[in-house]
Amino acid sequence: MTTDNFPEHEKLQKISHLSQTVGEFIDWLSQRGYSICKRMTCGAGFDIYGDEIKKWFPVCRSINVWLEEYFEIDGVVLEQEKRQILAQIREMNE
Repeated sequence: MTTDNFPEHEKLQKISHLSQTVGEFIDWLSQRGYSICKRMTCGAGFDIYGDEIKKWFPVCRSINVWLEEYFEIDGVVLEQEKRQILAQIREMNE
């Protein structure tokens, strides 16, 4: 069975070696207590220089969500394709 009819799986297959490495790095960070954070304006406060107060907030996402976003993989479509592939396999086995 090829991935020709399954574009998200085809994309995933092409970047699998890269996504594996990036995923392992994100996991490595997490195991050492590091978090991926985003700097955001905190309320309507200003510091003594008149600059908006910004703080760092952890961004809580699973590794899969980070990878899907970075590699532009649509997780919903990927799941739909998986179900289609499984249905095709079941049909072939009947």
